Amino acid sequence: MVAARPLGIPYDLLELDFMKQETRTPAFPRKSPNGRISTIAFNNGWYLSEANAILFYFAQGTPYWPEDRYDQSNVVRWVCFE
Repeated sequence: MVAARPLGIPYDLLELDFMKQETRTPAFPRKSPNGRISTIAFNNGWYLSEANAILFYFAQGTPYWPEDRYDQSNVVRWVCFE
């Protein structure tokens, strides 16, 4: 996970093969309603999908998410660009 590693957040990686339709199982939409990856599973049973939402989640309270609103907007601009 791109954001977790530099922040020192421990994680387990589970890779799914979308070509084998492993994201189209009956259980997967409960984790990611639109059936997309990346998806994060939290220990409390929550799930968060979409790479940019995951990046914003992990960036909060770190140097990757600045306090200044203008600087925050620039982070969003670059995330949208990628």
